[in-house]
Amino acid sequence: CPIVGAIGSVACDGARAASVVDALRAVIAPGEGAPSPPPPPPQPTASGPTATIPPRAPVDFGGRRALVTGGASGIGKATALHLAACGARVVVLDRDRDALAALKAERNNGFEEPLCADLLDDASVAAALATDRERSNGQLISLLVNNAGIAQFRTEDEAPEVLAKDFDL
Repeated sequence: CPIVGAIGSVACDGARAASVVDALRAVIAPGEGAPSPPPPPPQPTASGPTATIPPRAPVDFGGRRALVTGGASGIGKATALHLAACGARVVVLDRDRDALAALKAERNNGFEEPLCADLLDDASVAAALATDRERSNGQLISLLVNNAGIAQFRTEDEAPEVLAKDFDL
């Protein structure tokens, strides 16, 4: 699976990467890829002094299961909402229990039961994925959005060096 290969290549610790990759291989559907690519974008049409681009039809994920890490807030939440609107059955994995509870209360359509796990804790991830597999009667994940992470903004005077912990996810 090319997604799993990409995840394994960015991890800092080889043993940790292997265990995460193995856990993900168990839940990602073999042979499942992205849905058929959308048609090319329409060409702009002139309308008076400005050009406009007609809207594109959304992609239809046709009930495929999508796992969004870091999906309880921010960009991950927006991605999860968009995937659900495009027909995916979304599983959100996040370490923030309160944000997961708020997401669950606010959205239900297209969302499956969220998973709480810290991606820096292999046992936590394995347990969450096992729980999902049991809940879903073994249905596999077709799409992985590896969104979890943090951003730390520093000035030159603060800490200009990049720390290994900044890349543990």
